[in-house]
Amino acid sequence: MPVTEASAIENSYEDHVKTMFDLDSDAIFSNGMTDHARIIIVEFLLRAKDSVVIFCHDLLAEVYDHKHMTAALMTALKNGVDVCIITQRTPNAQVFMSAAEKYNADPSLSGMLKLFQSKEEGIEQIEQNFAVMDRKAYRFEPNKVEHKAEASANQPEVANQLIKNFEQILGFSYDELIA
Repeated sequence: MPVTEASAIENSYEDHVKTMFDLDSDAIFSNGMTDHARIIIVEFLLRAKDSVVIFCHDLLAEVYDHKHMTAALMTALKNGVDVCIITQRTPNAQVFMSAAEKYNADPSLSGMLKLFQSKEEGIEQIEQNFAVMDRKAYRFEPNKVEHKAEASANQPEVANQLIKNFEQILGFSYDELIA
């Protein structure tokens, strides 16, 4: 298969992200494409030791329905990582949802996946998307429409603030989609 300019750029970005995690770097790096979001969240799932939390609009299929994402989810759950996701709307990623339900029913996977959809109108108005791994790595997208975000492999202060936000959001009314 010939290497296209787009695939070369994606591979370069993926290498960059992996290096930031290998170094446990506190540097902040940008990500401005849905492929970048997928690469970062896959890394979170593959490297997590304890937990991954995700707050997003609707589990965008372009990000979550990728084969690397579902494989990374299985790896996380196999490694005992708990994954908790809150969406503002009905999840769009049907492949991810099917895999998540299957994995959650597998007794050989020691991690737990919980997926909630908010029922609160005010929660739907939140503009941000974010994800946190092990209370130290994060991805923060200030405007869910623009798909421009920042991330870091090692910024516990920011990550813990995002966890507090996540816990506040979880305190509102929601539908449990997978538990």
